[in-house]
Amino acid sequence: MNKHIGRVAVALGAVMVLALSFALACNSGDSGGGDNPTPAGVSVTVSPKTVALALGGTQTFTATVTGDTSGITAATWTASGGTITQGGAYTAPAAAGTFTVKATSQADAAKSDTATVTVTGGSDPPASGWAAVSAGVGHSLGLKPDGGLWAWGSNDDCQLGLGDTDNRNVPTRVGADSWKAVSAGSRNSLAIMTDGSLWAWGCNFDGQLGLGDTADRNVPTRVGTGNNWATVSTCRSHTLAVKTDGSLWAWGTNGHGQLGLGNGGPIVGVDAPTRVGTDTNWATVSAGVSHSLAVKTDGTLWAWGSNENGKLGLGNTSFLVGMNVPTRAGAASNWAEVKAGGRHSLAIRTDGSLWAWGYNQYGQLGLGDANDRNAPTRVGTDSWKDAAAGIYSDAHTLAVKADGSLWAWGQNRYSQLGLGASDDNAHPTPTRVGTDTNWAAASAGGYYSHAIKTDGGLWAWGNNWFGQLGLGDTTQRNTPTRVGGPNGQAAAPADGDE
Repeated sequence: MNKHIGRVAVALGAVMVLALSFALACNSGDSGGGDNPTPAGVSVTVSPKTVALALGGTQTFTATVTGDTSGITAATWTASGGTITQGGAYTAPAAAGTFTVKATSQADAAKSDTATVTVTGGSDPPASGWAAVSAGVGHSLGLKPDGGLWAWGSNDDCQLGLGDTDNRNVPTRVGADSWKAVSAGSRNSLAIMTDGSLWAWGCNFDGQLGLGDTADRNVPTRVGTGNNWATVSTCRSHTLAVKTDGSLWAWGTNGHGQLGLGNGGPIVGVDAPTRVGTDTNWATVSAGVSHSLAVKTDGTLWAWGSNENGKLGLGNTSFLVGMNVPTRAGAASNWAEVKAGGRHSLAIRTDGSLWAWGYNQYGQLGLGDANDRNAPTRVGTDSWKDAAAGIYSDAHTLAVKADGSLWAWGQNRYSQLGLGASDDNAHPTPTRVGTDTNWAAASAGGYYSHAIKTDGGLWAWGNNWFGQLGLGDTTQRNTPTRVGGPNGQAAAPADGDE
């Protein structure tokens, strides 16, 4: 082609030769000419980089091709197992294994990028079953029994810890380390490895990662050098943690005294773990949006931070009482578990009784009305083994009874109660979710819910704008739907699935 054009140019004279030379120089990136050089600087980026799918599961990949001056930004897709269309739609094979999806630039065949797909032989991602789950505002974290850490949902602030800002709508493994505890916040994440080290990633605007600065992190980054962290809890912009020696630590924003450090207004936050008092008998903690709750090893309940709507449980609604330091709530000494939500609080005593207090506009206290409570008030007379408080003001509540039945109450705008339909009405009394009796634990996020059964199955329902349900799409669910079923999701409701 080029030689033929050259001969014509010679016949037309030197002027045409110069014109042709200029034209060829301007089109040197054209992949159609056999003698044209390949373009310089072409790069290909595939997203997402790692995906876990069930047999026959699906995932859509994207390829971004840059640096080609001719405008060829398309890529050719190939896969080492399964099938993929030239639009990037991948279907996993009917056999388990680890496979590669590859995008090659059509402008420069030497430039490509790959993603890894792990396909399992069961209905769940690797290591069937889940040990724990934490629902944040728009992202979720889960732990497998083998210590594997998985993340999915919103990722605009790198809160998934996968090195990018791409959302994931299926559980995606975070590294290859072994973990024992996780906490998903508003746009940040904290987790403890099995060796006792503490790690953080995501949004760090208020120093809530505890890394000594306010820079975001897109992968898990170690907090200090200690290997004696026992439990951690984070919410919107502050974090609480307890070490194995029973000491309590806090960091992040402190505008309402939620760090418990006793410093008066204007209250200044801290960007590194700072010890709260000198006690060494702290057992468990829970960080709410602007308040903090904790239980000591002697079974006493403590609260600090904002007391709006009486959510500290101190018998009043004053912002000044018990605001800046941990303050004992009531005289009981048989508290076992505590959960701080957006503006309401929950706790379970050692006798299995469930108690609630704070904001109650949508009936999230489960007391049959919409009246706030400023002190712990018992919810019914049944025995409970787990409870979860949603982290928005118009929140919802989930709880599991001792008999394994699942119950929900409060706000249901996005079907976060799992009752089969959405509505904007208050649900002020506990309502049973389905008829199953093998529920183990629940986690209430921002307008969505997760729960784990005794067989390790993970279920999700409610709002799904960012893929935070982990079902392979962004479609809302009105009833509990299993995470990791055929094709990445299960359409069947919880009842009768097993």
